[in-house]
Amino acid sequence: MTIIEGINSTYCNLSPSFIELIEQVKNEGEKDITIRDIIFAYNGKKKKGHRLVYEIDLIFLLLGIKTDYLEYYNLNDEIKLVATKPGLRIRFRKVIEEVHKNGEKKITPKKIIRYYNNSVKRTYKLVEEIRFIFKLFNIKTDPFNPPDCGFNDEIVLKSTSRPPTIPLQYAGEIRVEKGENPNSLYQHQIEAIQELNNKIIKTNKSPFAGLLVLPTGGGKTTVAVQWLLRNYIDKNKKVLWIAHRHELLEQAKETFRNNAYSNILKNRISFNYRIVSGLHDRPVNIKNNDDIIIASKDSLNSGLGYLLDNWMNVELFLVVDEAHHAIAKTYRKLINSVKNNVDDFRMLGLTATPFRTSENEKGLLAKLFTDEIVYDVDLRTLISSGILSEPIFYDKKTNFKMSDVLTEKQMKNIQYFDIDSIGKDVAKNIGENKTRNNIIVNYYLKNKKKFKQTLIFALNVDNAIALNALFIEKGIASDYIVSAIRYATTGVTTSTKDNKNKIDKFKKGDLEVLINVNILTEGIDIPKVQTVFLARPTISKILMTQMIGRGLRGVRAGGTKNTFIISFIDDWIDKISWANPEKLYIEDNIDFRDTTSNTAKKIIRLISIEKIEEFANIMDKTIDTRELEKIAFIERIPIGLYSFEILKSEKNGEVEKNCKILVYDNLEQAYFDFINDLDYFFSINILNDIEELDEHKLQELS
Repeated sequence: MTIIEGINSTYCNLSPSFIELIEQVKNEGEKDITIRDIIFAYNGKKKKGHRLVYEIDLIFLLLGIKTDYLEYYNLNDEIKLVATKPGLRIRFRKVIEEVHKNGEKKITPKKIIRYYNNSVKRTYKLVEEIRFIFKLFNIKTDPFNPPDCGFNDEIVLKSTSRPPTIPLQYAGEIRVEKGENPNSLYQHQIEAIQELNNKIIKTNKSPFAGLLVLPTGGGKTTVAVQWLLRNYIDKNKKVLWIAHRHELLEQAKETFRNNAYSNILKNRISFNYRIVSGLHDRPVNIKNNDDIIIASKDSLNSGLGYLLDNWMNVELFLVVDEAHHAIAKTYRKLINSVKNNVDDFRMLGLTATPFRTSENEKGLLAKLFTDEIVYDVDLRTLISSGILSEPIFYDKKTNFKMSDVLTEKQMKNIQYFDIDSIGKDVAKNIGENKTRNNIIVNYYLKNKKKFKQTLIFALNVDNAIALNALFIEKGIASDYIVSAIRYATTGVTTSTKDNKNKIDKFKKGDLEVLINVNILTEGIDIPKVQTVFLARPTISKILMTQMIGRGLRGVRAGGTKNTFIISFIDDWIDKISWANPEKLYIEDNIDFRDTTSNTAKKIIRLISIEKIEEFANIMDKTIDTRELEKIAFIERIPIGLYSFEILKSEKNGEVEKNCKILVYDNLEQAYFDFINDLDYFFSINILNDIEELDEHKLQELS
């Protein structure tokens, strides 16, 4: 019996040929096929209708298959189906499991809708999708639409068949590939692995808690994974890997998969993994034979008892990704619980943010990682050695007034859902704006000799097409890559193959400019990029890091000595917290232990960026600045800043918030005394076990 990501041919209303098609995509990772063949495999007919296409698109979504919208193609057009991951949320999948396991289940429409898409708003399309999914999984229900049942009415879901539990794709087996690992290490990574061997394996010290400090782009995850595969997984020892962002969890899993080769794992032919988080699996599903648990600390804390009782044995290695967050009480609770429940405990923290080690400056991080830094290399060393390139940041104003095209509601939405929330029509207007696009193209033309091969991140497809047309008009060898679209005039559709051909032309130097829409943020290796144009803003720190990272390959890594990062700044009346690439780069990589002029310049630059942002707030006409204007200008210049990072809980997990406090001469001593007295303050007010203070408590303590 074959199970395809929750769809089983014995109980789902899918034809055997369609299930076979799905199996091929899952086994091979992708498949080229015509629209006609897809439709014929689905229902034995070759006629294409809106409803039919909608059903197939939805099934592909549920089964974790990515494709272009079928209605944009001709029947004989060939497209690519790419295996991704299932789109059903875990809570909704559990409802389906319970119905099949128990025969029926009582539940309200409100809960069904919330479990399906994390919303409680009911719309016709949403109800139609859910009813179709129930039909697909052979679940019979009372009429599930607005006229027939109230939002909070209890209805009955009944199983018309009793299949096995729906498997989750967040757990599985990774097979060890035969041969040499093609992912070769740089010298600093080899040295890091040697130091891990010297300080952990050779000393056999337990407990052990140390830090691996490598700058952004230095390959921390790869170093840790290769070392763990060789020294722990290959010896049937368990690994627990924790982080606070879902993207980091999936990145870790993929790194384990991409480094599973027989020259590293000499005694294993496979190993098991499980990802546990609010968007992945649950702690209750952890199995004793899971070799690696990759989890968010919040999910593990909520299921800590189950983890301790059912998975851990006498020896465990714990990895804390982004370890500078480990001082949070929720992290320390988890670390201490794990440490106290195994005989042989070792821990490694991964971070790009080093800490000071002098005795009078040791903070919570040094107290947690008592064996201090195992290996440390700074950003300047990797740039000097040619592994990373030196980024040079420029801002270019477009003078395009976003308030002319965006409503107040859209402005507010951007704060939470990024630029993609503004809607297709508005995005199209911005993307095709001639004034904005000409500024971008003319800036390249003016600096063509310096910028050389340039990678552009466009706002949307319309923006990519419009920019490309302007570049070609100006005689620049340019092209663009986007997820597939169909040209109205020719009927020709771009494909993955087309994109690959364009990327290859760019690599060979046949193209001077390559424009893309969210395709080249990660996973595709493009050396020789001299310049990155950021023609789309984002509030996402992760996306911004990925975009600027496309150009940071150094000469020894097949890249360039310097990389120009150009941000195109539009005129936003309402201040939106866009990710600032230069500020982000400095925050992630500054080493306060370095006393050279280079670090001093970075600190001054960071202060200047903060000051500009502070002035932007002051420029708001609703703020009374008369008292500020009475202060002598020299006294308004900060002498430094305090920098720290906190984790804020959001519905899709925790996100990092970088905080900066500008320090002025008249407050320097007050801040110094405040920070030095924090330990005593927390102790006398019994705050050591409290993660956050609400407004009421702050008022009480003030």
